[in-house]
Amino acid sequence: MNDLQSPSKRPNNYLYLVIISFLFFWPLSILALYNSIKVNKYWEQNLIEPSKKASKRTVQLAISAIILSFVIGVIIIFSIILFSNVSYK
Repeated sequence: MNDLQSPSKRPNNYLYLVIISFLFFWPLSILALYNSIKVNKYWEQNLIEPSKKASKRTVQLAISAIILSFVIGVIIIFSIILFSNVSYK
């Protein structure tokens, strides 16, 4: 059975993850949202491989946005701690 005859499951667009990632780091989340929309667009055009690639890229961008926000947060916290202990005499 070739790929054209086998029914393929629609790739997940991870919209829920994209919405959550907007709370953390919106610049990357915009790109994730764009890819999430492309998943459905490609699927409706029967472009299965691009739809799967867009789905994978969506989850990568959304998770990257969440991780990046935590990294930035840790850097800010450490900077505040570091510079609050400096005494100016």
